[in-house]
Amino acid sequence: MRGKPVRTANRRTRKVPWTRRLAQWVPLLAVTGLLVAVPFAAKAAYMHAGRTALLPVTDVRVTGLRHVRQADFLKYMGDPEGGSLLGLDLSGMVARVSAHPWIKDVSVRRELPGSVRVDVTERTPAAVAETGAGRYLIDGEGLALARVETPDWDFLPVIEYPQAKGLKILDTASAAELKHALELMGSMKDDPSERLTGARVCMDNDGSPCMVVEGTMVKLGLGGYGDKLRRLAEVSKDIQKRGVNPVLIDLRFPGKVVVKGAGAQGPQATPSPEVDD
Repeated sequence: MRGKPVRTANRRTRKVPWTRRLAQWVPLLAVTGLLVAVPFAAKAAYMHAGRTALLPVTDVRVTGLRHVRQADFLKYMGDPEGGSLLGLDLSGMVARVSAHPWIKDVSVRRELPGSVRVDVTERTPAAVAETGAGRYLIDGEGLALARVETPDWDFLPVIEYPQAKGLKILDTASAAELKHALELMGSMKDDPSERLTGARVCMDNDGSPCMVVEGTMVKLGLGGYGDKLRRLAEVSKDIQKRGVNPVLIDLRFPGKVVVKGAGAQGPQATPSPEVDD
C-alpha cells in the first residue's frame, strides 16, 4: 500500500517593513547621540560659566614675596579678583609672572569657592656687579636682576667688572662668567684664616675671576678655587719671608705658580722652587 505523497509548500520569506527596521535603530542612535552631545554640552556650560560671574574670585593669596611688593606683583600678573574663578587663564598668568626678573618659580591654582592661591619663589640677591656702566644686583646664578641706584645693597659683596658696559637683565652669557666669581667668593668665605680680609674680587679679561690682595693681582682661572687659595697661602708665606711685593701671582696653571715682579731687586731675584718669575 502506497502512502500519499507529501507536498512541501513553498513559503515566501516575509519582508520586514523599513519603518520597523528604523524603529529598531532609534534607541541605539539616541544613546549614541547623548554620548557625543554630553561632553560638548559640558564644555559649553563650562565656557559659559567662565564668561559669567559664576564663582567670582573674592580672595587672592600670594606667598613667598620678600622684595617684590604684592600690589606690583598682582599688576604684573593680572589681578584676578572680581573675575570668574572658572574662567581664569592660569597658564597665561604663570607665563607673565615667569618673565619678571625677580621671580624664579611660581604656581597658581584655584581654591573653591572663590580663592586663588599663588606660591612664589623669588631670586635671592648674592652680590653687586660693578661694571663700567653702572652697578647691578645679581643672584646666586650670576643673573642680573636690576640696576642698583641706591645704597640699599651696599652690604653685599662686590664683583669688579669694569670692562663690561653694563649687564642685560637675566642674561645667561654674562651670568655664566659671574657665577665663577660667586664660587670664588664661596671658597674665600670658607677659608678659616683672615689673610684674605679686604681682598677684592674682579673679572679678568678672559672671563675668569681674579683677586686683588694687598695690591697684588691674583689670577685664578676657572674652578678648583679651594685648592688654588691653599697654594696662594703657601706662595704668600714664601714671598713674605723674602720681603718682596709682587704685582702679579698667576695660579691658572696646574702645579705651577707664576710670580711677576718678585724679589727686592725686581724680577731678576732668585725665585723659590715653586715660583716662576
